[in-house]
Amino acid sequence: MYNYKPGMEDVIPPFHDGDVYTMMQEVQKTGEVFAVHAENNDLIQTLTEQVEARGGKSYEDLIATRPALAEVLTVKTGIELARETGVRFHVLHISSGDALDLIRDAQAEGLPITVETCPHYLFLSNEDFARVGPHMKVYPPVKYKSDQERIWQGITDGTISHVCSDHAPHTEEEKNGGLWSIPAGMCGVETLVPLMLDGVTEGKLSLQDVARLLSVTPAKLFGVHPQKGCLTPGSDADITIVDMNKERTIDREQLHSKSKVTAYHGKKNKRLASSNDRSWSDGYE
Repeated sequence: MYNYKPGMEDVIPPFHDGDVYTMMQEVQKTGEVFAVHAENNDLIQTLTEQVEARGGKSYEDLIATRPALAEVLTVKTGIELARETGVRFHVLHISSGDALDLIRDAQAEGLPITVETCPHYLFLSNEDFARVGPHMKVYPPVKYKSDQERIWQGITDGTISHVCSDHAPHTEEEKNGGLWSIPAGMCGVETLVPLMLDGVTEGKLSLQDVARLLSVTPAKLFGVHPQKGCLTPGSDADITIVDMNKERTIDREQLHSKSKVTAYHGKKNKRLASSNDRSWSDGYE
């Protein structure tokens, strides 16, 4: 039985493994992608009760209620269900290195399993909570530097197919409160590209990588390529023009979303890319 918290009565509860298995069977017949927010709810409920019983209120306590194990359990179960049903299985917003290792191994077996991550798992860690505060609360929670490093490695070796915003525009009033009572999520659409371009400036990505992670691969995964995700005759002319010599500081008041909740207020977007990163040729298929 799912234990509803106040204000969550209208939320669809997490499904049991048997329900997921049945849904995977049906989705497999369509050839479409079965995507999952990979956290084990039963474990989260138990750990939350334990942490609350000891009076835990810190960010470390929040991570303790949703540790890497919660992600690992769901990813491992999902992989086995996907193996059995043959469905295309996609893991949303991966946050832990341990879960990513499972996906890498499954891909090596040839299973149709893909995974995405978000900028907050690439550019934030638990160490940033003292500076950012509750606006950093997302699910799965931002974890440790070691997880961040392993997620970057997953991008480098191709395990992670794309990067998404996980945009969740809660109001200022909703996000201004105690860490445990406020909803999880923050604005992410408008800062997605600037943050990924920081990865270019820092030498972690090329511009071609950014195009692949944000456009080409997601378009292919969700069946809208070549209409989207490339620049070829007949495709949509979706173009982003960037001045890689211009620096800018993220200012929450300049965000176009009605919600201004962001963990990146005051972050300077570094530019000055090397000449080798200025060619976009061969970045599209």
